Amino acid sequence: MTIISKIFTAATMASAVLAAPLAAQAAATNFALSAAGASFVNGSSIIPDGTFGLSINHLVMQNNLLTDMPGAAISNGDPRYIFGSFDPDGTVEIDLGQVRQVSSLGAKVQVPSFGDRYIVGPFHASVSLDGLSFTTFGAPISSVSINASTTNPVSLTGPLQDARFVRYSFGPDSLVFPGGGGSAIYQLFATGPSAAPEPATWAMMLMGFGGAGALLRRRGGGSVYRLVEALPTGEETAEEFAAPDDATALRRAVLVSEGQIQLWRGDIRIAPALNA
Repeated sequence: MTIISKIFTAATMASAVLAAPLAAQAAATNFALSAAGASFVNGSSIIPDGTFGLSINHLVMQNNLLTDMPGAAISNGDPRYIFGSFDPDGTVEIDLGQVRQVSSLGAKVQVPSFGDRYIVGPFHASVSLDGLSFTTFGAPISSVSINASTTNPVSLTGPLQDARFVRYSFGPDSLVFPGGGGSAIYQLFATGPSAAPEPATWAMMLMGFGGAGALLRRRGGGSVYRLVEALPTGEETAEEFAAPDDATALRRAVLVSEGQIQLWRGDIRIAPALNA
C-alpha cells in the first residue's frame, strides 16, 4: 500500500466514525440573517417615501428582510419590503458575509389569495462568489410559479452550492396599486447545513484529524496545522491536525470551530481571529 493510499485510508476511517454523529446533529441554518453576518446589497426598486402620504424608512425596510424580528418600516406599521411600481422583475441582492454552502433559497411573500401587493412570480434566484458573475440556482427546477395556492414561504432547492451573494427575483410588479408602489415580500432565507457541530462531534473530528496528522508526520507528507480557538465560554483550546494545503486546512478549521480561531502552520499564521 502506498503512502497516499494509507493516508486516504486513515481519512476514510475517520469519516466513517464521524458520519453517524454528523448526520444526526446536522441542522439547516438560515444564513440570510444580519445576525449571521448577512447584509443588504441592493434592490431593483423600492416604494418612494411619501407614497399615500406615509413616511417610509428604507433602511428598516431593507433590514427587515434579514431578521426574524422585523420592525415597522412604514408609518402605518407595515414591515414589508415593497418594490416600486412597474418594476419588470422585483429583485433584491444580499451578501451572506462569507462563502456559505446553501441548498435552499426563498422568502416569505405576499401571495394572491391575500390580494394586497401580491407577488406575481415566477420566483427565481441566482448566486455568486464575487458579486459580479451570477449563476442560476435550483435543480432540477429553477423557478417557482406563484398563485393563490402557493405555499408560503416560496422556495427553491438544489444540491449544496457555494455562495456568498444571492439575488432573489419575484417577477413583475403586480399592479395592485399602480403608481403607489408594487409587490411586497417579507423575510429572505438561504439555508444550508450548520457549520458548527456539537462539542462532542467537534472533539471527535479533531481526534480524527489528529490521527491523520500523526500518520502524515510519520510518512513525511502534507503539513501540520495548529488550530487555536477562543470558545464563547471564555475557554481556549488548541489542537493539531494535518492537511495538504492552507485552503483545505482553513475549511476544516472553520467547519469544526464554534468561536474565534487562529490557524497556524508552524510560525505562519494562516487565519487570524476569524468568526467561525
